[in-house]
Amino acid sequence: MLNSSFYSIVQTENKNESFSFLLELNEKHPIYQGHFPGHPVVPGACLLQMVIELIEVIFERKLTFLKADELKFLAPVNPVEDNMLQAQINYSTTEENKINVTAIFSQHSQQSFFKCRAIFSNA
Repeated sequence: MLNSSFYSIVQTENKNESFSFLLELNEKHPIYQGHFPGHPVVPGACLLQMVIELIEVIFERKLTFLKADELKFLAPVNPVEDNMLQAQINYSTTEENKINVTAIFSQHSQQSFFKCRAIFSNA
């Protein structure tokens, strides 16, 4: 789990099947010592893990991550310069008990850093 160590949820807004999270990155997290020293960048795998954790916050339980159809890394996230991120999570459920998720991470709803579409199992 990255929540509470790598990042913290500062604020949450819910509108039906759309959630908006304000996230604060911990610029002093040890991962930045290796990624990259002197020029910290949030690893792509951490951004995907944050999506997984946020959808589990929404559903208030563990879900099974099935696949990601699209992962777009649009700009590097420097936790010193951009430690506050906006995460927009939209989801829909299917008759097959799957959850389709679209996530966009941006800086104060302006520059997008990361976009992804993923599928989870609700079973």
